Amino acid sequence: MDEPDDRESEAVFGRVQGEGGARGDLTISELATKRGVHQMLINTWKRQAVEGMATVSSVKVEVEVVQALHAAEVETLHAKISLLVEERNFAEGLRSMGVDRRRKIIEPEHPRLSIVRQCELVSISRSAYYRLIRGEGPRGPARMRRIDEHFRGGRAPG
Repeated sequence: MDEPDDRESEAVFGRVQGEGGARGDLTISELATKRGVHQMLINTWKRQAVEGMATVSSVKVEVEVVQALHAAEVETLHAKISLLVEERNFAEGLRSMGVDRRRKIIEPEHPRLSIVRQCELVSISRSAYYRLIRGEGPRGPARMRRIDEHFRGGRAPG
């Protein structure tokens, strides 16, 4: 029997599979006789088909693993986006306010944003949040007058 070239081999292989060669309905001898090809060629096709099925199976498993990892990554990204939206809503329009007003906006019991993160969002230091604000005290104006006299050489105008 003459060996067919590659195009003829592929065509014959397709017909052999369609006629039950892949399912095992016909023996290798019957297939070889029916199609006029050597039994070794049919054995080679059969081996290639079995190896191809194993490859397809392993690729299917890899695809499932990648999809599972992708789903977990997507869930993590959605959580991050949710937090960023919450932070943006928290900090919207706060930069133009004074430090005292921004300090009052911070919620120590916020469910998702720590005090440190809230301080960052409203642009105040954490120490500014915790520091107690003290007034000038009764001697403040007298001290200012003495400083003015010292640097200006006399009484300050006004």
